[in-house]
Amino acid sequence: KLKNALVFYYAGDFGWAQSQLNALKGSTSKLISNDAVELSAFITENMGIDSNAEALSMFAHIELMSAQHKYDSALLQLDLIDKLFPGHDLGDDILFEKASIYVAMGEFEKAAETYLKIPELYPYGVLVDNALMEAALIYENRLVDSDQAMKLFQLILTDHSGSLFVIEARKHFRNLRGDSVQ
Repeated sequence: KLKNALVFYYAGDFGWAQSQLNALKGSTSKLISNDAVELSAFITENMGIDSNAEALSMFAHIELMSAQHKYDSALLQLDLIDKLFPGHDLGDDILFEKASIYVAMGEFEKAAETYLKIPELYPYGVLVDNALMEAALIYENRLVDSDQAMKLFQLILTDHSGSLFVIEARKHFRNLRGDSVQ
């Protein structure tokens, strides 16, 4: 049913996708239930006050293009959403999707820079700690810049202490600092 909901989401039929997702929210599988809740909340959050789902529909189509590895087209469409709908609630999601595409393309410097635009432009957004964590992991593992990775892990620990990534960030920070594991 989650795959069905995703098909309707990608097609821009958000009402039907929502009904499928609502049925899955009480699923016995925690992962499916969590995915359903996350996508349902995303749809609800980005439908817009006037129920204009055009930006969300474009974004859903872009996610499908990304899943199909049509990265260049997806990047062009993400820029188009920004131009057509300036100031839309999807701004941080657009940057996050761009960065994810850059990672898939192997352009790690661009990906890290794009992830770091999220806390800069949307400091109170939901994706800030996700973006910091992704950027930190890129600096640690792909760009091999331990100092920058440590700064980002520390930022998660100090400025985003309620994040789900705190435990993982602490482990990475201590490892980079050279603490001995006990």
